[in-house]
Amino acid sequence: MITIKEIISTTHLDSDGDKFTKEMLMNFVEQINTEYVIAQIEHDPRNPPIGRLKTAKLVQLDDVEYAVQTETEIFEKDDFASEIDHSRSIKIKEHLLNEIDLSYDKSFNENEVNIVEEIGIILNNQPSQAIKKSIDPIAVLEIACGLMLGSFVKGFFSKIGSDAYEKLKIKVGKLFKKDRSKKEKLLQFDFTVYGIDPQINVRVILNNPTINEFESFLTNGLNILEDILPRFNNDQYSIKEIVFLYEGNKLNLLFGIRSDAVPMYVKKADA
Repeated sequence: MITIKEIISTTHLDSDGDKFTKEMLMNFVEQINTEYVIAQIEHDPRNPPIGRLKTAKLVQLDDVEYAVQTETEIFEKDDFASEIDHSRSIKIKEHLLNEIDLSYDKSFNENEVNIVEEIGIILNNQPSQAIKKSIDPIAVLEIACGLMLGSFVKGFFSKIGSDAYEKLKIKVGKLFKKDRSKKEKLLQFDFTVYGIDPQINVRVILNNPTINEFESFLTNGLNILEDILPRFNNDQYSIKEIVFLYEGNKLNLLFGIRSDAVPMYVKKADA
């Protein structure tokens, strides 16, 4: 494992016109020193963790501004064994059974944000903007909720209702329609799965989905997902999160993430 020290956030005005306060940086330091924070390439949810932020401290810069200096551990091949330090755990946001959460990235344009706001009205939820700092950020709309194993499809549709679902399909199709910019836009579902021990979160990603692909996942993909998850009951590897890509009406497992932030993959059989 390679350990590097780096500055990850400061109180300077950044290229997006945002400015973190000293208090915000202090909260970030406390978070890093309490739990493992995943290090990921460009905040692309399809990429597995490349490491983890292990420690952090607030430092004052020469220009009197403040910064968060971290000690980041970059994983190497031999680190995927179970012997690495796992005294702490990553934190996964827990989504409740009786509500849907909606969030979006800053890289959506003004017209797209308006559509996201309309989706929020349909889902009876005020969308929140995710703060992700990347050189070339990917636009991600996330729909999140808790689902009980044994009633995935019924549980999801009961949250939105049939009338709202028809409106939702139209808005999702409008948001992800192809345009001249050919910008990559991802629809991500984030589910907290109840009825499985240990409790896990599952992310399913759709790349620029059409209305048909969106509907296919909710009517077919959710059933496939529910059939797969019992395999992780009483999991010996302490997996906290599992990430899938849904394309071509198929659910493809990308990777899992252990509680210590280490990614895990499915071993493919030799041909």
